[in-house]
Amino acid sequence: MKRFVRSCFLIAVVYAVEAWAEDPVFGVGLQTFNWTDLRDRPTLFRLLSHRVDEFAKAGFTHVWLPPYTQSLDWQGYVPNQWYKIVEAQTFKAMNTKLVQLGVKPVCEVVVNHRSAEHVSSCNGEYIAFHNPTWNTSAVVSDDWKCADHDCTTFCSGACTCGSADTGQNFYSVPDLDHTNPLVQADIKEFMRWMQKNYLCKGWRFDMAKGYHASFAKDYRRSTENPFAVGEYFHTRTEPIAAWAASSGMLAFDMTLRPILRKAFETENYTLLGPKGGSPPGVSGQDMSAASTFLDNHDTTNVDGVAFDGGFPPKHLVLGYVYILTHPSFPWVFRPHFDGANRDVIRQLIAIRDEAKVTPDDTLFISASAADLYASYIGEAGASGACEGKLAVKLGRAAWKPCGEGWILAAYDIGWAVWKRAVVVLFA
Repeated sequence: MKRFVRSCFLIAVVYAVEAWAEDPVFGVGLQTFNWTDLRDRPTLFRLLSHRVDEFAKAGFTHVWLPPYTQSLDWQGYVPNQWYKIVEAQTFKAMNTKLVQLGVKPVCEVVVNHRSAEHVSSCNGEYIAFHNPTWNTSAVVSDDWKCADHDCTTFCSGACTCGSADTGQNFYSVPDLDHTNPLVQADIKEFMRWMQKNYLCKGWRFDMAKGYHASFAKDYRRSTENPFAVGEYFHTRTEPIAAWAASSGMLAFDMTLRPILRKAFETENYTLLGPKGGSPPGVSGQDMSAASTFLDNHDTTNVDGVAFDGGFPPKHLVLGYVYILTHPSFPWVFRPHFDGANRDVIRQLIAIRDEAKVTPDDTLFISASAADLYASYIGEAGASGACEGKLAVKLGRAAWKPCGEGWILAAYDIGWAVWKRAVVVLFA
């Protein structure tokens, strides 16, 4: 038998397909509901439970679930008895299966405010809380409620209420006093209970603007710091970024979304950032703190204050090309996933997964003109053009990445995505 002496290297082009690291911000999230869905949460939970395999196969690593506690409203955003879980067995079975498939269930944390089923004897307001049980000291002292321009407070009459609100007042429902040790302890205990009994592997903090970021940070820390993202509604980037820095969590990039809309509607891609500069929104200040999205249950709720008609359907693909290739952690809205762009969204998720794009990666804007936006998404530490895991083009103008080893991964009219081949030397 002849003996072979290995005197050369075989150069092979391969594509790295590795599992995501354990860092919880890696991946792509799915918001599973819109506002209309929430009108019948039991049915919604049953429908979602039958789609767990589908969501996992599509490449979603995090699944944001509907509110789950008993609530004054159908939708679940005015909770009263926390320990009464809607469709409890289905909810638990669904989360168990998600975890088994390597997907993180992201559970709502609605603790800015709370309703009650009974009135307090001190003033006849619905602030006699049960399950967990609190007295009126759980309500902030300056909690205004307004109806038909007649403003009073939930804490009127002979009630002994808590400290002043540490955030923005929510006028419809009593705001909780997060300086109250009992309120703090019960929130932490409930979140740990949800982790243990319903396998919550992440949190989405509702109305995070309603109380100081330090409390949200403390609540998350009490559950051993899993994935967490906050809803901090603001029209300016700086306050959102400041909340993310103070809380230690991701924040939804509220200011990037309208800029994306305007850029696509006006075909003015200079809005997406200057050549060699930073992108707009929270992502431009700290990509590892920003969580991007195109729509959610609020932006598509025709009766809500955040409703703006939703992201234009004809520009959805461009929007998902942007957020699913760029480093900040992105969310897909389930109604979009269920629509005409399903295959493109799945393809883009697969490209992101294969390239292992993370919020720690870099972004270099290579072109910024009225008819062209182009960028490189690179390894942490990459500094400029031609470097990257992915290259992205939006707009009508011609462009292709510089350097060697780029392969066109997906494209259509007005956009293209390239991935980089990895050269491995085998002895």
